[in-house]
Amino acid sequence: MSDPDVIVVGAGLAGLTAARDLTAAGLDVLTLEARDRVGGRAWTDPKALDGTGFELGGMFVDPAHQAIVGELDRYGLHLDPLPFPTSVSWLTGGELRRGGLPVPPDELPQLEIAVRAWQDAAATAAAGGFVPGSVADFFAARVHGPHTLDLLRAYFDTEVSGAWASASMHAMAEDLAGGGGSVTRWTVAAMLAPTVRGGVGTLTAALYAEAGPVRLDSPVRALADDGAGVTVRLDESVHRARAVVLATPLNTWRDLAVAPAWPPAAAALVARGHRGAGAKLGVLARGDIPDVAFCGLPAISVLKTIRRLPDGSVSLVVFGPRPAAIDPHDRGAVADLIRPVVPDIEVLAAAMHDWAADPWSRGTWLAHDAATTAAEIDAVAVPHGRIVPAGADVTRVGASYLDGAVSSGREAARLAMGLLGS
Repeated sequence: MSDPDVIVVGAGLAGLTAARDLTAAGLDVLTLEARDRVGGRAWTDPKALDGTGFELGGMFVDPAHQAIVGELDRYGLHLDPLPFPTSVSWLTGGELRRGGLPVPPDELPQLEIAVRAWQDAAATAAAGGFVPGSVADFFAARVHGPHTLDLLRAYFDTEVSGAWASASMHAMAEDLAGGGGSVTRWTVAAMLAPTVRGGVGTLTAALYAEAGPVRLDSPVRALADDGAGVTVRLDESVHRARAVVLATPLNTWRDLAVAPAWPPAAAALVARGHRGAGAKLGVLARGDIPDVAFCGLPAISVLKTIRRLPDGSVSLVVFGPRPAAIDPHDRGAVADLIRPVVPDIEVLAAAMHDWAADPWSRGTWLAHDAATTAAEIDAVAVPHGRIVPAGADVTRVGASYLDGAVSSGREAARLAMGLLGS
């Protein structure tokens, strides 16, 4: 077989989008995927939760995200809204409350301080400044109410997919700035974003059909750019292309031999990786289950109802900072985790994938470490010779979101075509 024009490494949303665009441009494209399936961290399992289905990976789409909404429109796919929350529970300071205020009345000024501080940090980021330290340190220095701190921890442990104690506050400031600086708008987008009808897998399947040849079970071990092209080494074969789109998760790059070596700023981030490593648990259950719950607990942080089914059961998603604390195969143990929030819960089924332990992802969605600098983030977002990065981990547009994967895939295809003079 002749050498392709471009090799795409990774068949997640970014890689498939890039391969689709490159193929549509008339280029010879080969996509290499380490897994036995396409989609990467966008993985719909229709058999999960007793056949009701569950998104083991990314699932929410902000309708304001133009890149992914454009792709859904292109393939005639649609969004389904979540149930509007009419029941909310708050478990903070060891106290379970249903409805009402997010914190007791005497701590409302503390919550206002936290909101204003986040908005100020967003303004700093929007103006080109840097917000140092972790999310936990940022708020603990300003807020002292125990209920407010528990609420903030639940909120941000979910948003950073792990522990807020190690996650970058600058990244959270940039994220809020990208939403216009409105905490209300950002929270509504985070808590009420719709899902893709039929699952995100419907989009990956549509992209896969137009991506050209995709080889599964083909992990790439090394990339060597000699200026004229890139040699791509697998376990049992070697390929060469005039350009490569590297669309695997950032935390897997440390396992990839790259020559020439990454420049220093990029190398520092590749070595450190990001800290997104939390749990996303799907549960099918019965009980008096709220639409949303914020949980100041060690193992779970936020619970969201996805669907209320005709038989009275409820499909819900539970986020937590530590996958090791959850055994999805033990329904009794799952019930014990949720019972402090839903005392009468009966768990019928559960499903989860440990993305942090998965060698082809080594983490969930992007959550930069508090030590990561803006220069490092910029360094991994640009081409390294003829190696073009792609993915929601290495984009400055929609970073960490499904939208970021799609938009970076399109941009990577454009950059690769530029390298080829196409």
